[in-house]
Amino acid sequence: MTAASSATGEEHHDHHEGAQQRQPDERQPEPQAPPPPRDHRGPLEQRQDVGATARRVVAIVGHSLILHRVVDDRGRRTPYGAHVTTTTVRVGAGAQLCVETIGSPGDPTLLLIGAATWSMDWWEDELCGRLADRGRLVVRYDNRDTGRSTTYPAGAPGYTGADMVADAVAVLDALGIDRAHVVGLSMGGGIAQRLALDHRDRVATLALMSTSPIGPVESDLPDMAPELRAALARERPEPDWGDRGAVVEHIVEDNRPYAGPGNFDEPRVRALAGRVFDRSNDIAASLANHFLLDSDEPGHARLDELGGLPTLVLHGTADPLFPPGHGRALADAIPGARLVELEGVGHELPPPSAWALLVDTLIEHTAAP
Repeated sequence: MTAASSATGEEHHDHHEGAQQRQPDERQPEPQAPPPPRDHRGPLEQRQDVGATARRVVAIVGHSLILHRVVDDRGRRTPYGAHVTTTTVRVGAGAQLCVETIGSPGDPTLLLIGAATWSMDWWEDELCGRLADRGRLVVRYDNRDTGRSTTYPAGAPGYTGADMVADAVAVLDALGIDRAHVVGLSMGGGIAQRLALDHRDRVATLALMSTSPIGPVESDLPDMAPELRAALARERPEPDWGDRGAVVEHIVEDNRPYAGPGNFDEPRVRALAGRVFDRSNDIAASLANHFLLDSDEPGHARLDELGGLPTLVLHGTADPLFPPGHGRALADAIPGARLVELEGVGHELPPPSAWALLVDTLIEHTAAP
């Protein structure tokens, strides 16, 4: 996340500023399979080296799946007045994703891909509303094993990193969106890189936040901050996964060491954690399974192939998991990428105090050339 060089432009073929709409699939939806039974067992493996694990989770390769959708439109509006529609997307092998669109279908699309363990809730309502208010159709979704999407037994995810890349394509196909401005954070940034490499025609622009390169880079990448390593080395008992208060406390403490100095807003994170618990089919699986995926590390990935794709790298100067050298290496690896460092921001969605800058930067990045 630091100073900027201008991104090279690529012709956009959208109705406004970068995202064409396909006609949605009008086939009759198949009956939804019942969700798997909830499994309240705790994670079966401890994360011994979270830095290496996080890099493995970020390094994801993908392939496309044929899919269709089931619609569950519970139309509502955000505090900003943007229309919200909920959709269920079926992605193969009986798996389903819960997807929300916020804003006008006629506006350019921002596809938000979240970090490991993230349901859509972590892309906060107010932030999404601000983006929609500035003329973007915001799409956020629950990754597998989070929120109301399909879950698997804790410790035994029934999918790979490649499937998560295919899931992003599935969401676009189901909504009838030809091209989107793709925004990925942490693990979502790894998914976004793989999506852009394998499905270049579906990506109008790329924004990579708090993440690391999925392919080889020329410089050595810095290790996690010693303070974070020490925090992760401390053993913490698992909560009773059925006890809302205990799980919320667990999530709050999980997030605390990743925030930038002075940025940890405990009441805000606690409220988000409560919402996450209330929407999750299996919170134990949500907090464990993404770290257990097959690595699918794309050692052959060449990020220089993304040259010409307008790319924005946003990275916090206080990121303890992926220190700023990760963002700099990522920007250097993609020809023409613009690097913006966010002062004092950790490994997190930038706090509300930085949202005005974040929104302005994303709107500028996704504007028509």
